[in-house]
Amino acid sequence: YLCLSSFISGIGNNFTYVALFTTIANDGTSTNLSLLIWTMCCIPILLAPISGIITDTYDKRLIIVIADIIRATFVLFFILATNSNLIWLFFVVQIIISATDNLFSSS
Repeated sequence: YLCLSSFISGIGNNFTYVALFTTIANDGTSTNLSLLIWTMCCIPILLAPISGIITDTYDKRLIIVIADIIRATFVLFFILATNSNLIWLFFVVQIIISATDNLFSSS
């Protein structure tokens, strides 16, 4: 079941990335697009030591379930960013999703 969960979660992540890039590219500037790429790449690198400690300390199945629930909850916040004034919400949510994705993948 964990393999199937990982597969479905990966598909959801890819759809999220496509939606984020499309939305930022249509509504934002190139600076916003590069900031989005930075949050996708650098945040997991910075949080890797912390997520390694967490996954070694706690039950891996529990971490996977909690990370999936957190990611699913925060993806719904993308619905709130309906205009360009709320573009900062994309970045905050993406940072949280990247952090929980890092926990998920290290488990």
